[in-house]
Order: sequence, then structure tokens, then C-alpha cells
Amino acid sequence: MDLSDSDLEFSLEMYKHLAHMHPASNVMFSPVSILLSLAMLYLGADGSTKKKLKSSLKLKNSDDDDVHRHFQTLKNSLAVRGTEASLNVTNLLYCNVSVTLLQPFIDDSRKYDYFKEPNSCDFKSDSNGCRKQINKKVQLRTSSKTQDTIPAGTLDKDTKILLLDTFSFSARWMYNFSALEIIEAPFYVKITEKVQTEYMTGILKLRYQKNEKLNVYIVELPYMESYELILLLPIDNDYQLTALKKLDKNALMNLDEKLEKLNVKLKLPKFKLDAHVDMKKILEKLNIIKLFDSKTCDLAKLSSSQTHVSAFFQRTPFSMEQEGSNADELEAVDSYNDNPPQITDDYVIFFANRPFVFLLREVKTRNIILMGKFMKPNDVL
Repeated sequence: MDLSDSDLEFSLEMYKHLAHMHPASNVMFSPVSILLSLAMLYLGADGSTKKKLKSSLKLKNSDDDDVHRHFQTLKNSLAVRGTEASLNVTNLLYCNVSVTLLQPFIDDSRKYDYFKEPNSCDFKSDSNGCRKQINKKVQLRTSSKTQDTIPAGTLDKDTKILLLDTFSFSARWMYNFSALEIIEAPFYVKITEKVQTEYMTGILKLRYQKNEKLNVYIVELPYMESYELILLLPIDNDYQLTALKKLDKNALMNLDEKLEKLNVKLKLPKFKLDAHVDMKKILEKLNIIKLFDSKTCDLAKLSSSQTHVSAFFQRTPFSMEQEGSNADELEAVDSYNDNPPQITDDYVIFFANRPFVFLLREVKTRNIILMGKFMKPNDVL
């Protein structure tokens, strides 16, 4: 199996677990960020812990060097910072001062670009002080106003290893969405519940498909540089997104295979989400348990002392607005591509006024950078 296929399979499995755990709530996470953190731990794992990680990551019979080269290429493809798009995915490894990392692990982590320098903190003496210090660092990296990525009481004197993923994405739409009209209209959480919200509405020429097999409408919203946001909206009033339980690796890989460029009348809700997820709970649902078990975790290639992962959090802010996603953080430019519809009275309709799934994808590699479901405006993740 190609390792990109493995990444996709793992990402979809994780999404389905998250969606199942939170059936009526907004869900969002960065699959590539989690994969990079787990790949770094795979570098330090041994014995049954390594074997289980290899199985969970769908690595099959892949050679270790090939695995780490693959993730190195993946990480380098995410390092983008320009005037029209900026993406920053960071994987932080914090060890208690009592945990001494082995030099070969440090050297190989640098070799494969997992980190330049390891981080340490004295969790035993001041776990809450460490928590505040790390939260402040995350806040700066993600431009987030919230300071509680690591909740109070999560870390204690027994914390050995903390994993932390941070994600930030800013990009402008390829086309001038600022010309779209802003209206207020209901968003139907379910047939008996609606929430008044702001929508961007108008007609643009976009790639679109009515996918009968998945029972969804699909529209592709291109950003500048090499990113796209793909929305999957159930054809029927499927408020629980049950149709998308049929979404598998092959369907996900070929989502854009039959998209046609058409005049699309859009109605898209403006939203801002800021997800902070306890990945330990999710990964244990995926049967990645040994990493977090103080008795059975084998990280013998990471440290000579018995250690384990005590906590693993991910922070992912994301927005969908007229200018793009967090576009106010980019330099001001006027470089939109004109995109007038050719026939304004001949169009298909994409009204996202009910729950839908969204994917942020890098166009060339097709890596899923962000995945989630939007169930309700103003819902706190």
C-alpha cells in the first residue's frame, strides 16, 4: 500500500471516531498534524508498542527509513508562508526534566525534521506553571485568543511526556468572494431547530457535482496558492450526516474525479471554529493504548528510562469568511482572479443551510490538512 493511502485511511478512521463521539456537535482536527506526531513517537518506539503503532498507522511492511522519509516529505510540503497563503503545522514534544532523551533519537529527529531541539519542563515541581507557559506558546503560534489548550488539572507531578500539535492556516479565496452578498437566514440544525446566521451568497463558477453514490452535493472552493476547501452537503435533510458513514478511502481519494465547472449559486455560512482536542481519548478509541500506559509503553529508542505519553492535545483554529480563512493575518493585496458566471440564469444550487462535512486539502499532494463537520453555528468545540 502507498503510504499516502495509509495516511488517508488513518485520517478517515479518526474522523469517523470523532464524529461518532460527538454526533450533534461541530468536529474539527488536523490529520496530518496527528500523523506527524505519531511518526515521531514511532521513531522512539520499540517492541510491542512499535508493532501496534505500525499497525494503527497502516504502515504494513514499510521500511522504517521509508516511513520517516515519507513523513519528512509530508512535513516539508506543509511549510508555506506567503502573501496569499500561510500554513504552519508544529508538533511539540515536552519531556519532564527527569526524562533524558537518547542522542540517536535526537539526531534522527533532526535528520527527519521532526524537531530541531527537544523541549523540557519541570512538571514535578510546577506542573501548572509549565501548563501556563506552554499554553502561552500555543497562543502565539496559532494567533488564538483562548489560553486553555491544556486545561487546568491535566498535567501533574507524574507527567512524563506531553505531545502538542498546533495548526494555523491563513489564505485568500482564489476568486473574489468579497463581492458576495451577506444575508441573514436560518441554519437548520434539525427539522425542529434552526439558528439565525450570516451567509455569503451569490453566483460563482466553481467545480461541482451531485454525487448520487454518497448522496451528497460536492463543491470545491479554491484558495490562492495550492489549497482547496471541499464541502460535502447531504442531498436529503440528513441532519446527522448518516449518508457520509459510507465515505471510504477510495471515495475520499476520488472526490473531485467527476466535478464539473458550473455556475453555482452559493449560500455559505460564515463561521469561526477553534478546536482543542484531547487526542489521547481519541487514539485510545483507535486502540493506540500502549503509548499512554505507564507500565507497558516501550519507548526504549527514545529514552533509557521507562516512560510513556501522559497527554496529547491538538489546537486547530479555522474560519470561513468573505476574504478567505483568517485572511486578515496576511498582507493586503488586490490579486483576486475574476470569476464571473457565464450564464447568470443557468446555475446549480449549493445552499449549505444544514450540517455538512468540510475538507481542507493541498491540491498537488492531496493531503488532507484539516477535516471536520459543521453541525451548528456558534457551537463551542
